[in-house]
Amino acid sequence: MVTTKGCFRRCTFCEAGGTARNARSPLRVVDEMEECYHRFGIREIDLFDYEFPSDRKRTKIICQEIKRRGLDIWWACRSRVDSVNEDLLREMASAGCRRIYYGLEFGEQEMLDKVRKGITVQQIHDSIRLTQDYGIKALGFFLIGGPDEDRASIKRTVKFARSLNLEYVQFSKLTAKPLTTMWHDMVLDSGRDYWRDYILGLAEEAALDRPWTELTNDEIDQLAKWAYVRYHSRPLFLLKSALRVRSFTEFKRKFFAYLDMVFHQERKSEEWLEKDEEFIAYNENPQAARRPRFPVPG
Repeated sequence: MVTTKGCFRRCTFCEAGGTARNARSPLRVVDEMEECYHRFGIREIDLFDYEFPSDRKRTKIICQEIKRRGLDIWWACRSRVDSVNEDLLREMASAGCRRIYYGLEFGEQEMLDKVRKGITVQQIHDSIRLTQDYGIKALGFFLIGGPDEDRASIKRTVKFARSLNLEYVQFSKLTAKPLTTMWHDMVLDSGRDYWRDYILGLAEEAALDRPWTELTNDEIDQLAKWAYVRYHSRPLFLLKSALRVRSFTEFKRKFFAYLDMVFHQERKSEEWLEKDEEFIAYNENPQAARRPRFPVPG
């Protein structure tokens, strides 16, 4: 489900940063949950908002309404670490929240400040601990290839992630998405707007340059794969994951997902194009032969 749009934060890498927040009525949200529960037999819901608990009062109303209607559901959401506190996590856990995906990004304060994340390393530690204390699984989103990042800082981020005892982590390769601050900087630096050309069919699918770091794209690809394997291949982590399995089907799914991560995850950003034989990048608008003149963002 999606219950809100937009995000008033201004992280430099996020396409939603600085967009107007539009929240749906708490009662309408729970009405839809109730319909899913009774009409379709659904027992687990993923709330796909950029940041579900940012309005604590609204979040509490939704939680209280779930309990009042007796909806025995499990649900997950995405959040910043500074949007939750102990009181809210207690309310969310009692209403069926079982998983929170946190945008953590980096393990060093300097890196967090460079992307204007607006959180501290201590807040990360505190919120993850509280989340786990209330029986909610904490998952973390991290970035590889941030501003001025090098191999040493990436290794420190992975070490930091391991110290949090997260259920699962995702290491994404930082890319300048359209309309982000990083995209504006990239266009000004290169004089070319790749995303505009791509939408108009004037550019092929390609890995973009990352002028904010001295690491090459190949190095970032390799480090992202290394980070995944380094985190998820620890014997104790694998043992705990296996003990949480509740069926052979679940074990088989997770086992083959692990093997796929270790042996088949892309080593280079272009590899997915080579694997997808049905993907075709072509100019859908033959009339657009002349390059349109759009103002370069300032």
